[in-house]
This record gives sequence, C-alpha cells and structure tokens, in this order.
Amino acid sequence: MPQLDKVTFFTQISWLLVVFFSLYVILLKFILPKLALILKLRQRRIAKFLSDSNSFKKEAETRAQIHFDILFRSVFVSNRILDETLKNFYLYEELNKIYMLQGSSIVTFNELFFNELVSIQLKRTLLNRGDSIL
Repeated sequence: MPQLDKVTFFTQISWLLVVFFSLYVILLKFILPKLALILKLRQRRIAKFLSDSNSFKKEAETRAQIHFDILFRSVFVSNRILDETLKNFYLYEELNKIYMLQGSSIVTFNELFFNELVSIQLKRTLLNRGDSIL
C-alpha cells in the first residue's frame, strides 16, 4: 500500500503536522478572537435589550395603571351623569304627566272645585237662614 510506504511515511506525517498546526494557529490567532468578540457583543446586546425591555415593561405597566385609573374614573363619572340624567328625565316625565293631566282636565277640575265651593256656600247659607228662622 502506498500510504504506508516507509519512504514517504515521514514526509506525509510532517506535512500533516505542518498543515494541522498552521490551521490551528490561524484558527487560534485570527478566527477564534473574532468569534469571541462577536459572542461578547451579542451577550452585551442581549443584556442591553433585556434591561431596556424591563424598563419598557415597567413603563408600560405604569401607563396601563394610569389608563386604567382614568378609565375607571371616567366610567364612574359617566355612570353618575347617566344616573342624574335618568333622574331628571323621570322627573321631567312625571312633571309632563302632571301638566298633561292639568291641561286636559283643568276645566273639569275647575268645575268640580267651583261646584264644591257653591255647595259649601249654599249649606252655610241655608244653615244660617235656618238658625235665623228658628
């Protein structure tokens, strides 16, 4: 077998070692420092993104709480205004009913009142005349 030939065996091993160590030195001196730098930069960038995201999360939580408080207050105020409006509306409706009853039956009410007054006056007059006759 030509691979195990004793004449070329030493040169093959020497070239193998030269190529292996040269690749090892190139990898160790040039490629690995660049990769380490890239990994450090990535780690720093990830840490910065995490700290930024935590600060953004805190800010978002405070803003959400502020928005919730504003929304809660506005719902409370709108409910109060709605209640007042409904009370005013019901009062308005009741007053309208009274006015409508007064408008439609004011004549009959006045007639009844006048008739009652006349009957009371007649009774008094008759009672006074009866006392004077006796």
